[in-house]
Amino acid sequence: MKAHALILLAALLPAFAARLPAQEAAQAKPTVERCRASKLLGADLKNVAKEDLGEIEDIVLDGGSRRIAYVVVSYGGFLGMGEKYFAMPWGMISFTQRGATEAPLATLTLDKATLKNSPGFDKKHWPDFANRTWAKEVDEFYKGKYETPKVSNGVVDGGGAADKSKGVPQDPKSAAFKHRRLTKIVGVDVKDPGRNSLGEIEDVVVDMSRGEVDGFVVAYGGVLGMGEKLVLVPYEALSIDHEKETFVLASSKARLDAVAFSHGKWPTLNDDAWLDGGRSYFKTNRVETSEPNGEQPVAFRDFYDAKKTETIVGSISSLGSVRVGEERDDRLRLRVTVDDGREVIVYAAPRDFADQAKCGLRPGKRVEVTGSRAQYGSQTVLVAGMIKIPGTSTEAKLRDDEGRPRWELR
Repeated sequence: MKAHALILLAALLPAFAARLPAQEAAQAKPTVERCRASKLLGADLKNVAKEDLGEIEDIVLDGGSRRIAYVVVSYGGFLGMGEKYFAMPWGMISFTQRGATEAPLATLTLDKATLKNSPGFDKKHWPDFANRTWAKEVDEFYKGKYETPKVSNGVVDGGGAADKSKGVPQDPKSAAFKHRRLTKIVGVDVKDPGRNSLGEIEDVVVDMSRGEVDGFVVAYGGVLGMGEKLVLVPYEALSIDHEKETFVLASSKARLDAVAFSHGKWPTLNDDAWLDGGRSYFKTNRVETSEPNGEQPVAFRDFYDAKKTETIVGSISSLGSVRVGEERDDRLRLRVTVDDGREVIVYAAPRDFADQAKCGLRPGKRVEVTGSRAQYGSQTVLVAGMIKIPGTSTEAKLRDDEGRPRWELR
């Protein structure tokens, strides 16, 4: 089969892009540089002098759009305690690609003294991004401290404070603002128009050159990493129902199966084939979320059986958040690449739980997790009772001997 025919087929079915022979895939010239959010969140930040400046804690989208408004950076503190957070324009950070499977190098164009004096906030008290006074303070502080983003067809690349957008127009405590933060998007349920479960958001695809979200990775099926499938879905194809805290996709599991791929067989994100093909395949139909039809979402109850536990050992590949039942705080959601090759989703404690925070959980860190299986949506996950750092005495006991959450017993 000729190369142009293969490329045409990949444009129709994104899954085929992952199956192209290496010599054919190499002929597809990427038009932009893209990266999965899981490789950006938690990334170390250095300045041009190679000094450590903290790490990326979150990425915040502008209200009602796919564009990145701010990157939230943490600095100072010890093992997550006493840190100060800073929200700064996307253009403040440069990312250098190191390879298709590696996290990019993140460089912040500030010295330590300037960063310490930047407008910051406590991680438990996020600012009102919609407040013009706050946004103006941030804009004025960073003005002239980085190269002005390029303008293309009247649109400023780089996001947020750089183009005087007055911040993100949602209160930080609102559901709408929650779903502008990429850490809060990972783990959110995906439903079909009848509100039947399809899967959940596993990752977000970021266009690095424009500072925009191009698509989402939807994961579905599988039991503790066995048999799980992934699908790349363009940004336009998903709608968000803030009230139900779920995404809606005009598709069925059968249609997802036709374009699914497994871990380790990712399509080339820098090739537009998956994006163009996905837009054609899903027709970019955004679903109205106000119609209460079909099955309603069922809150996942806290399930942990202290008599039926198992232990996994591996490395954290990504971090996210998930809301369990009617709990006030989101729990930390880990994806762990187990030593036997599985990709296991772990639900831990709320992010600020002290015992958990002292473990310094982040992508790339090795962990030993003991937990109990539970069904959530279309997937079986491991609800953690204990997290240890192999080779050290560091551990986080999340539950008592009867399986009750220790963060609720404080």
